[in-house]
Amino acid sequence: MFTDALPHPLRDLPGFPIGMRTEEKAKLRARYDQRAAYAFTPHSRPDTDGYQRFKGPALAGHLRCPNHPRSMRLPHTRPTSTCPPGAECACGRTVTLSPDVMAWTRQRNAWGTNAWAADYGRRSAVESGNAEIKTHRLHMDRGFTRVFGTTKNSILIAFALAGLNHILLRAWHTKRQLPDPWATFAGEETIEPAVPGPRTRARRRTITRTTLIDGAPPG
Repeated sequence: MFTDALPHPLRDLPGFPIGMRTEEKAKLRARYDQRAAYAFTPHSRPDTDGYQRFKGPALAGHLRCPNHPRSMRLPHTRPTSTCPPGAECACGRTVTLSPDVMAWTRQRNAWGTNAWAADYGRRSAVESGNAEIKTHRLHMDRGFTRVFGTTKNSILIAFALAGLNHILLRAWHTKRQLPDPWATFAGEETIEPAVPGPRTRARRRTITRTTLIDGAPPG
C-alpha cells in the first residue's frame, strides 16, 4: 500500500522472470528499494479481531513531505514527496485495515526489495536442508526413532542432526579435495580424500551390414 505521492516511473515495475541476469536483478531491486520509501508500514500488531493500523511513510520517517513539517527535518538522503503544500495527503496519516483487505499481500518487507530478497533467499537453504534430512542423507521419516515421548525423540533427533552436519561438513571438504576438518581439529593425521577420476567408456566395435551378411556365422 503506497501513497499517491509515489512517482509514476515507480508504479508499474516489472517482475523477476526466470533466467534474469544477476546484474539486471540488482538494478530492478534498487528501483523497488526506491519505491519502498513511499509505502505504508505497520504501526501496531493486529488486534484480536485481525484489524491492524498502518502509518504513512512521512510518519514512519521514510519520506519527507511538505505537509508534515516534522518530516522535513529528516536528512536530505530521504526522498521528498511532490505533494502540493497545504493539500491533503496521506503521507503522515494512519489507516486501519480489516483482516480481509490485502491479507495475502501483507509481509514484513515490501516485495522486490533487497530486504525481501534476503528473506526469500533463506527459503532455498531451508528447502535444501529439508531435502538432506528427509531424502538425500538422513532419510528421516515416520518410524525413524522408536521411542515415545517428546523429550526422548528430541534428544535422538538432536544427535541425528548433529551427525548430519558432520556428514555435510566432510562432504563439502571432500568435494574440494580438502583435508577432513574434524581430523584437523583433533590433530590427527589427515588422509587425502579419494576423489574418483573421470570415467572412460570402451570403444564400440563398428560392424557394417556387409560384415553381417558376408561374414562367418557367430560361434
